[in-house]
Amino acid sequence: MSATMTGATPTGKFGQLRRVLGRNTFLIVLAVLILAAIIGPWLLNADPYTQNLLTRLQEPVWTEDGTWKHVFGTDQLGRDVLARMLYGIRISALIGVSVALMGGVIGTTLGVLAGYFGGVTDRIISFLITARLSLPIILVALAVVSMFGASLLIVVMVLGLLQWERYALVSRTMAASLRNAEFVTASRIQGCSHWQIMWHDILPNLFTNLVIIGTIDAAMAITLEASLSFLGLGVPPPMPSLGLMISEGKENILFQPSLVVIPSVMLFLLVLCVNRCGEYLRASQAKE
Repeated sequence: MSATMTGATPTGKFGQLRRVLGRNTFLIVLAVLILAAIIGPWLLNADPYTQNLLTRLQEPVWTEDGTWKHVFGTDQLGRDVLARMLYGIRISALIGVSVALMGGVIGTTLGVLAGYFGGVTDRIISFLITARLSLPIILVALAVVSMFGASLLIVVMVLGLLQWERYALVSRTMAASLRNAEFVTASRIQGCSHWQIMWHDILPNLFTNLVIIGTIDAAMAITLEASLSFLGLGVPPPMPSLGLMISEGKENILFQPSLVVIPSVMLFLLVLCVNRCGEYLRASQAKE
């Protein structure tokens, strides 16, 4: 019996570890992608901007003509695809986080004000939310970028100013339900100001929901940036971007489909992992 119990313990621990890894697979993959984007370019000898027409359109390493010097091959200008892809993940992550933070600050501020004060404040902010919901993000972004030119800052500003309504709707509803809670009433009795109550009592109760919304908005921002870059109105060349790599690679899709397939798969994997992390957070909150 002792031997059986001894043998069962590792199996149980292994099964538990496997379940934990299974639930967090997408979080682990996302962490690996971000880590590779941060330290990968330091480990590679290739520069994402260096052009070499003598080595243009080299095949990936798993093909007959591929070499380990360029693992994912080179593009039409002889630039290393792996190096550009790693830098592209950096840009996508930067845009996703920046847009989520910017939209979160705007939407949460408006939503908490509307839910806490109600009345005229609520009606004005509700009108702003409705007006925002009536605007198609991609068309407005295309119009603004066409007017002011394509740049990383313009893309972040446009998307950040257009992706805040989810934060506003959720924070407005929760702030309205919390403004008459017992702990809020106790803070009023103690003489706390409205701003102190909103900052110390209401906002901490919104944090988890706002993080979940942030993951959804980050994934949407990454997709929108890739769409704009694919149309030539996002991150300007020669700056690496997954959407721009797909756009540039489509010209040689019949001769070297890996130029489109590799960045497309990476974009899909990045957006999928961010979305699934949000779903995992939402499921964890529901269990609590």
